[in-house]
Amino acid sequence: ARNTLPAIAWGVNAIAKKNPDAIVGVFSSDHSIDNEAAFLAAWKSAESAAEQGYLTLLGIKPTEPATGYGYIKPSQNLNLGDKDYPVHAVEKPNREVAEKFVAEGYLWNSGMFVFKASVFMAMLKEHQPDIFEKITQLSEEALLNEYATLPNISIDYGLAEKAQKVAVVPVDMA
Repeated sequence: ARNTLPAIAWGVNAIAKKNPDAIVGVFSSDHSIDNEAAFLAAWKSAESAAEQGYLTLLGIKPTEPATGYGYIKPSQNLNLGDKDYPVHAVEKPNREVAEKFVAEGYLWNSGMFVFKASVFMAMLKEHQPDIFEKITQLSEEALLNEYATLPNISIDYGLAEKAQKVAVVPVDMA
């Protein structure tokens, strides 16, 4: 119950030790993907952006204004694929702001991320040095006792909103 960033950091640290250039995907367990072809095409674009050092999100085209989702504003095309855009995230707006975001073409933050392990660890070290230090020093044996001391922060607030190289791939996965 430490939110997403400490859990993701623990897993990515283990992956980075084995292969710093590994492409990592983070996916919420409560999502249903009904259009596999669209998801796989978006994954390929996201992987291309991740190879270039981007923390990449999959952004969902809103079907209605919703106050329970984070929103992402796509910017200029990165030319890494036909749907890659730099982003900034705006978390859980009120109804009026959500309606404005939908009208302006913002995307929902799916909570799905794709990135290179070494890039994630560098971003973690820069933007969340306390989590970086604890995660990289924490042994598997000490994890159970020490994990509760990690900050309660999401990957969105802890990294995505602070990082310079963030991209989004718009996708409709039904």
